[in-house]
Parts: sequence; structure tokens; C-alpha cells
Amino acid sequence: WGENTLEARRGLRQQLEHQNVLLAEDFIAAFSPLQERISLVEGVVSNLEESCGSVARRLKEAEAAMAQFTDRATELNQKRSELEAQADEVAVFLNRYSLT
Repeated sequence: WGENTLEARRGLRQQLEHQNVLLAEDFIAAFSPLQERISLVEGVVSNLEESCGSVARRLKEAEAAMAQFTDRATELNQKRSELEAQADEVAVFLNRYSLT
């Protein structure tokens, strides 16, 4: 290490700082590909979130349309039942009171 002089300590400090800079640069270079991949994954996740939101909206719209369809089908079935009952009553009436 040499002598414990002010110049030696300054030189040692500069060497340590230079080594720290080199280590930091190596660290940045080593993790740069990882950062790029993380950015790509973030983009994919963002697209997935967007797609999931779109699918959720479409699903709600489909549920609403299906509810309307089901309600209308129920109404029509009730109306058909009423009309069949009326047709039966008319048939009975005609059988009883028809002129022969």
C-alpha cells in the first residue's frame, strides 16, 4: 500500500472511486438487457389489461342483450299461453253454440 501520506491516501481514494465507477458501469451494462425485457413485459401487460377491459365491456354488453332477449322470450311465451287459452275458449264456444 505504500506510505500513509496525504498523496497516497488521495491516490487510493481516486483508485477506489474509479473502481466504483467501473463497477457501476458494469452493473448498468449487465442489467441493460434485463431492463429492455422488463420494458417489453410491461408493454405486453399493458396490452393485456387493455384487452381484458375490452372483453369485460363486451361481456357486460352481451349480458345486457341476453337479459333483454330472455325477458322478451318470457313475455312472448306468456302471450302465447294466453292466446292458446283464448283459442281453446273460442273452440269450446264454437262447439257449443255453432249452428248445425
